[in-house]
Amino acid sequence: MTFYCYKRERNLTFLDLKFFKGNKFHSSGFLDTKVYTKPTETFQYVDRNSAHSLATFKGFMKCEELRYARLCSNETDFLEKRNSFTEKLLTRNISPEELASATNGLDYKQRTNLFASKNMEIKQRCHSFSKEHTPLYQNVSPKASFNKALEFHCK
Repeated sequence: MTFYCYKRERNLTFLDLKFFKGNKFHSSGFLDTKVYTKPTETFQYVDRNSAHSLATFKGFMKCEELRYARLCSNETDFLEKRNSFTEKLLTRNISPEELASATNGLDYKQRTNLFASKNMEIKQRCHSFSKEHTPLYQNVSPKASFNKALEFHCK
């Protein structure tokens, strides 16, 4: 598997996320983020006339909009992505009413709540496995090794 990282003067693209210096950067020093879509993306969502259940359609519609809300650090980018997604779904015979019922209650203004898990008690019962960390290079901080890897892959 090969990962590509595109670094430009004002932004950095990694997988489906674009980091850039926007309003948030100028006010607080944190990079802004938004969803990155490759130019080759064809948006081939499942047609509504297929044999999939209604729950399948509702699930992928809600998950996609949740992803947009979580990854876009400002509301205008979220709305732009959501409107584009809605247009693509309409061409696949999904009605606006089905989309509205699937994404009911999803509000960008409460974005910070979208990161929290509703099933905290389940997470606490899960077994976890741990392994001792044995770094390849001794006496190197994780931040330095991340930066080194980023420089290597973003040449």
